[in-house]
Amino acid sequence: MGKQKPKPPLGKRKLPGEDDELFQKILDGDVVDPEMAFEINRERGLHGKPAITPRIKSYEEEKDHLDLLAKGAGETFKFRLDLYDRVISGLSEMGNDPEHLVFSKDELIDVLNSMKGANREVEDEASRELGQWFGEYLADNGYTPHTASVLMKQLFISSFPPLTRDRDFTEDNVMDYLLRSRKVLATHVEQENKNNTTNTLALHPYSSGWW
Repeated sequence: MGKQKPKPPLGKRKLPGEDDELFQKILDGDVVDPEMAFEINRERGLHGKPAITPRIKSYEEEKDHLDLLAKGAGETFKFRLDLYDRVISGLSEMGNDPEHLVFSKDELIDVLNSMKGANREVEDEASRELGQWFGEYLADNGYTPHTASVLMKQLFISSFPPLTRDRDFTEDNVMDYLLRSRKVLATHVEQENKNNTTNTLALHPYSSGWW
């Protein structure tokens, strides 16, 4: 009798009640509606389960479709920024503003810790695969990471400043984490807006006249 195949981690398994198509798209690492992805993972967190862990596609798979990744970036950034604003507003009102409070503070801490999960093997594997993706992207797009590694690290840290080094979220660190995360997203939303404005003016140089 053959050895029973071990079950995949919870983050790789569909849970009862989850939409088949949405789950599979997230699991496959496809770009999906950010609000729908948030809702399915929020439900997981509310039930003490980790978020879906997407497959990290190789750079080779995606290098000819980077425009699809970039196309969904603005929508995702803006949704996340709005979400952080609603959560921070609700927490700042100490629960007296239910229209803005997406989570209570205790619920938020539980959900964040549950969604993150505690499987270091899964986390380490994702870190390695993302690092490989970024390295191949840089080498394929003119950044010469082998000669400019220090500069690449500096650019990376500038784009992704530290949010927290705590392994778990608590009452003492969750608000600081939210504010730092919001600042990062706000910076990227602002840059996305500038990029869109620049592209519009390049296509229609006489259409605005605002200068």
